Amino acid sequence: MSRVVKVGLIGCGVMGARHASVVAACSEAHLACVVDIVPAKARAVAERTGAATTWCDDVDVAIVATPTASHVDVAAPLLERGLWVLVEKPVASSEAEARVLDHPRCLVGHCERFNPAVRAGAIRRPTRLEVHREGPWTGRSADIDVLADVMVHDLDLLLGWAGPSHDLSCVSARGWRGPSGRIDRAEVELAGGGLQARLVADRMGQARRRTVAGQDARGSLSLDLVAGHAARDGRSVAPVDDRDALQAQWAAVRARVAARESAVAGVGEARRALRLASIIRERIQQSP
Repeated sequence: MSRVVKVGLIGCGVMGARHASVVAACSEAHLACVVDIVPAKARAVAERTGAATTWCDDVDVAIVATPTASHVDVAAPLLERGLWVLVEKPVASSEAEARVLDHPRCLVGHCERFNPAVRAGAIRRPTRLEVHREGPWTGRSADIDVLADVMVHDLDLLLGWAGPSHDLSCVSARGWRGPSGRIDRAEVELAGGGLQARLVADRMGQARRRTVAGQDARGSLSLDLVAGHAARDGRSVAPVDDRDALQAQWAAVRARVAARESAVAGVGEARRALRLASIIRERIQQSP
């Protein structure tokens, strides 16, 4: 029988609360404590999960779901104490800043890797992809732009699909400022490793949309990441299992903690996505 993993959560906002629910429902984990700089948020999560609202020093894994600007300051001391740490994406405000967290025990919450549609679609050697990630403005993550907040999910997926030996270059990029005062919509064309991709990321759109469509080595494909549905050559693909993205990611985290291989992102991979986001940002800023 697997050892029960003792978990502490730092940050009880929307994503933190979702992580708490997943861990609390897992028979192989114990959500020991939840903390937040807003005590009422921690109390709300604690009441649902039975966790304490004071930090426990004997946790095995810490989940950091605080604002991006605080990730390094919060996660670095935990790593120094020998804990495993799962940091929400983006792992840091920049690729350079993320180097501080580049440690084998630091994992990154690029949970779209575990989206049911992505797992069922099993994209291999894509040649052409159109990717849309759009939704209305919510006011969340206003401290970072749409590239770091939203598009970074798809940059991580594309880099994984292209493979570690291939780098994607930015062919063109346009951006629009919105309610955050930062780039809130971006349209980008990328190429490399035999792949041509067009990405649209918009957090001031009219409706929620998360789709991937195109061609890979096995034929045509379409993914609806909101519905968790995948299709190939017009036919639905059965899901791998009934887990959602966070549940599957948490299983991958537990596997890594137990010294088994898993697809959970490491800091090196997260830095690669941030580096590409930075290149795109510079291209947008240089555009007339």
